[in-house]
Amino acid sequence: MVKKVLLSAAIYNISGGLLIIFLLNYLGPMIGMPIFGPSLFRLFTGGAAITFGVGYFFAAKDFERQKLLVGLGAGLKYWAFLIALYCWWGQLISPFVFIAFGMVNLIFALLFSVICFRP
Repeated sequence: MVKKVLLSAAIYNISGGLLIIFLLNYLGPMIGMPIFGPSLFRLFTGGAAITFGVGYFFAAKDFERQKLLVGLGAGLKYWAFLIALYCWWGQLISPFVFIAFGMVNLIFALLFSVICFRP
């Protein structure tokens, strides 16, 4: 289960980061995702997503040595959910973006919590 969760999270993060960096200007209007802030912010956010995705890939290979990274990732994923909830509540993002970003990050956060804190 641990490997499946972490490999799925790695794919989700890396593909999401690439989307943010390269395709957000094109896909954003179609999916109801406004382009927030300068491109520097978008590049940093996408790069951070890719970096954590690569980390989850390595954590899938050696979970015990990378457990701290997964715990930090859980915290970031809870934060991503809260940000998405705030933006959705304020009608700044579409329901599709809330589900694809916010809810999926919540699911991964819960799964990360389970695998990090299981006895």
